[in-house]
Amino acid sequence: TGPQDSVFAMNQEFNKRRDYMYERVSNIKYISALKPQGAFYLFVDISEILDREYKGSKVGDVANLAKILIEEYNVAVIPCVDFGFCDHIRLSYAISLDQIKKGLDRMEDFTSKLV
Repeated sequence: TGPQDSVFAMNQEFNKRRDYMYERVSNIKYISALKPQGAFYLFVDISEILDREYKGSKVGDVANLAKILIEEYNVAVIPCVDFGFCDHIRLSYAISLDQIKKGLDRMEDFTSKLV
């Protein structure tokens, strides 16, 4: 056992990151998420993006979305196809708050270019 101060501090930090990410995602066009209770990631519904066009082509599927985000926006997402959800991605908040902010800024930039 021993002192639990560092565990408490890390828990508080993860809660801060989770809350920030959830609020930001909730305000980005075409995506939504449920607030997680015990994970280090958001499970994000991107179904509204898949039928939209980006640079003249339909986004189409989660694999193509992940490819666009990593190659053009330097944002890594995990497609949830293997979990049975073809229209969801996972976003981790087990990274710094600064990295979260930058990644979500880039995702917001991407969604602003969808038609």
